[in-house]
Amino acid sequence: DIEIDDYGNVWIATYYNGVYIAPTALSRKYTISQTQKNIFNYQKRTNYEITGSENGLVEVNTKPNKHSFFINDSLTVNPMDEIYIIKNNCIITTKSKSYYFTNIFSNSAASQNSQLKNLKNISLTGRNSYCIAFKSGYKEVDSIGNISEITKPDIYNIQSASIGADGSVALGTTKGLYINNVKIPAFSDQRILKVSYSKNDLLFTTQNGFFIFTQNQLHRVKHSASIKDLAFEKIIYDDKYYIAYNVHAISIVNKHTLKEEYCINTSDFYTRIKFNHVSLYGDSIFISTNIGILRSQLDTLI
Repeated sequence: DIEIDDYGNVWIATYYNGVYIAPTALSRKYTISQTQKNIFNYQKRTNYEITGSENGLVEVNTKPNKHSFFINDSLTVNPMDEIYIIKNNCIITTKSKSYYFTNIFSNSAASQNSQLKNLKNISLTGRNSYCIAFKSGYKEVDSIGNISEITKPDIYNIQSASIGADGSVALGTTKGLYINNVKIPAFSDQRILKVSYSKNDLLFTTQNGFFIFTQNQLHRVKHSASIKDLAFEKIIYDDKYYIAYNVHAISIVNKHTLKEEYCINTSDFYTRIKFNHVSLYGDSIFISTNIGILRSQLDTLI
């Protein structure tokens, strides 16, 4: 008899020689945890792990202590999107709302604060902080959780904002890209999905892919033909790689060559899968999906 499981592995049962398994790329390259759970966000750091899953549940593991809290929202129609850790606090975004929680690493209940209304997007900056974009402006959250007053440039329909190490400000809007309030002609009519600074390198995405502006030169990442959806909505990075991703594809770009070294597509997997979130820790990549958490070594993929 032959059966295929939810992860695409082929199981072969014989009359006399037992059962054999023919693993797919999923089981060869990844370890899977919290299977059969829809994980919206998983992050691992030296001192903690944090997991956001269905029904607004956020679990915090500081080893050996574990505790959890809930987002007060109906996540059936408004699923969790991102979790941003700032010292002992965090910002949690859903598709239409955002929440600021304090004391999340305390075993007592985390406190919910609603000071971040009408938030559009949050991006990493080039100076160890986050930049919060609102439709009409932006705020910066520093490394200890202080939130600045809103800056309101004379620019409308802001979708994403970030600040470089040198203080340069990039704004992605529905009608183009602005750097220090100057519109960049090459992208004047394009919707900018995400902007993020890595030191003074500006990373941004449009419907047409992933772009990197470094040392006064613009680089368009040449993506694999296997990527069908180039509208990357998220950007993360570490010391070696820039990564842009959406629910269908992940593009891993070498930080020095600016070339795509590897891509991961949902079509690579047998089962129906959706990439909810990607995070990096050391040499590992963690992909939060609707079937659990996939973990792999970046060197294995590349």
